[in-house]
Amino acid sequence: MHIYFYNFRFKACFLFVVFVFGYGFCQTNYPTPPITTSTLFYIQHSNNYNTYMYDARMQDGAILPENPVEAYRIVYTEGGIKKPLTEIQKRLAYGIRYTKLTTNFYELELAAQKQTPLFLVLDDSGTPKVYTTINKRKMFINNMFIQLKNKNPLLGFEVRYIRFEGTDYYTGATTKEVLLIEN
Repeated sequence: MHIYFYNFRFKACFLFVVFVFGYGFCQTNYPTPPITTSTLFYIQHSNNYNTYMYDARMQDGAILPENPVEAYRIVYTEGGIKKPLTEIQKRLAYGIRYTKLTTNFYELELAAQKQTPLFLVLDDSGTPKVYTTINKRKMFINNMFIQLKNKNPLLGFEVRYIRFEGTDYYTGATTKEVLLIEN
């Protein structure tokens, strides 16, 4: 696993805390959401168990050019019901924007993480997948976990790090990458 500081500043003490206290114990007993053939990835965070899902919208083996990704949430704090994202969630955190690059190839941008482009493609078997590059490693994403800092009364929550889990783009090996965020 590789660690990358967003502003290229290394803090050894912070790394120690992340690995010993944060990374190993951050996601205990989280529910695994239902995964379908159209599931691209999901996001969970340290504030609660609710999960943000991203599914490809497909028709006749192709990604739909209009709104290629459906984003919604599974609210486990209300019994695991499926709900649409709120307008605030769409604009500030979990909403997704897209740009069509070619047929079945899109650049995606999460509202809260514009610095990390995501790419939606069909793999060799026609399955929709999303890949990105984290710490110079190109990977298909299965899920992300966002470790939040304490809530700031003026700015809301701040992100400490994002852990990306998935498979290596070239080898298919399971991989995890951590993107540390400096606020």
